[in-house]
Amino acid sequence: MKVIVGDPAPIEGAEVLIDGDSVGFTDTTGSLTIPEVATGSHTIEARKEGYSPDSATVSVPETTSVTLTLTRLVYTITVTVTGSGPIAGASVYFDGAYVGITDSAGSITITDVAVGSHTIRAEKSGYSPDEKTISVPETTSVTLALTPIAKIRTEVRISSDKTTYTVGETAHITQGLYDEAGVLISGRTVDYTATRDGAW
Repeated sequence: MKVIVGDPAPIEGAEVLIDGDSVGFTDTTGSLTIPEVATGSHTIEARKEGYSPDSATVSVPETTSVTLTLTRLVYTITVTVTGSGPIAGASVYFDGAYVGITDSAGSITITDVAVGSHTIRAEKSGYSPDEKTISVPETTSVTLALTPIAKIRTEVRISSDKTTYTVGETAHITQGLYDEAGVLISGRTVDYTATRDGAW
């Protein structure tokens, strides 16, 4: 008895059962040959994770080949992106591929999702991205939280130890980067030899 399993393309690795007992798995051509099937009526079933099963009742020896069709199971995933509230316009990626942006409610729907593990990522300018790995069909909705990136206003200040210099005198000039609270972030002092008299 030859069993052919497809969708309709050949499906490798589908488990084949005869009268409820597993007899093997289909090969790369989607086929499995069951030897020495007894005369009479038998139920042939094929199944694989991510597909709905199919079965047929056959009569041996009249039937020597049977074709079963498995239908791939697909699901819809709802992704919600939040911060202090819903975030609209966030870019969403499914298994690394861009799928769209969130609506005014911070949501986007991803259709035709196959069974298995998938990674969902959301990002938006001004926020740190978030990413989660989910298992379908166990999870059909996911919430990603984006954290605002703190904005720091900086200021550069340049000062020297004197206001007037004569030729040949060394000026000690300090350059500093300060945050909005006036705290020094980084700085350095540069020595400069005056080439003329004057006020700086």
